[in-house]
Parts: sequence; C-alpha cells; structure tokens
Amino acid sequence: MNALTRFESTTPVRYDVMNDMCTEVEARDTNLQEQINVLNTIEEVDMLNGWQHNDGTTKCKISRVGNTVTITDFFVTGVKTDPTTIMVLPVGCKPIIAFDIGMESYTSTPFSPNTMFFSFAPNGVVSVRGTPSDTYVRFICTFVCNWEGW
Repeated sequence: MNALTRFESTTPVRYDVMNDMCTEVEARDTNLQEQINVLNTIEEVDMLNGWQHNDGTTKCKISRVGNTVTITDFFVTGVKTDPTTIMVLPVGCKPIIAFDIGMESYTSTPFSPNTMFFSFAPNGVVSVRGTPSDTYVRFICTFVCNWEGW
C-alpha cells in the first residue's frame, strides 16, 4: 500500500519515509501471520507407526500447552529393537530439550531407562528403540519446541 493513499496531500510529511515505514510494518505483519500459521499446526503432530498394543491398536495422547507438546503413550516394546518412528514434529518445530521421560515397567523385573533410546532427525522425525525385555512400559515424553523467527 502506498503512503500517498494513507495521508492527505496537504499533510507536510516525507512520503518516501512514510512509504518505507508502511512497507516495513506490512512485512512484519506477514512474518507474524507465518508464525501464527506454524503455531496452529502444532496440534497436527503425526504419530507414525505408533506403539502397538497386544490388540494391534495404537493408543496415545497428544496435548499442547503453549509451545510444549506432551505425548503420553502406553506400549509394548518386546519386538521393537529396531528404531521406530513415533512422531514427526511440525515444520519449524525443533526439540530444544531432547526429552523428559518418565517410565515404569508393568513386569516384575525392574525397568532400566537406559534400555530406551530416542533419536531426533534434522527433518523432525523422532524415533525410539527398546530392548526385548522392556514390556508394558509407560512413558511420558515432553518436547519443548522452538519456532524459527522467535
């Protein structure tokens, strides 16, 4: 939008300066809208190959508060010794705190957190693998995301 359309012709202003200011504000508005669009996509976290229960279903809970995504899942890891993709973070959302995990075993054997391995790919893919002894494990994984431009 041109500065001339915003002010009366009798106004004693430098139109070139005003036009530059208007252009800058419009650019900031566009950038802000892009950030809002990214925030709106955070709830579209995609669970890929989610943890399979004995009944073959994938069950998980995804919640978001601000820029923190929490994934709560109950799963059986008995045969998941190969890395398994559990989620893909939205575009522009990168983990700045890798994970904050709470785990417990539903078996009689004490569960060792060292048997779970999370990995984060540059494209936002989050994978995890366990050992055959880890069964009926509950984990809560919290991702704190940082959107570029903030």
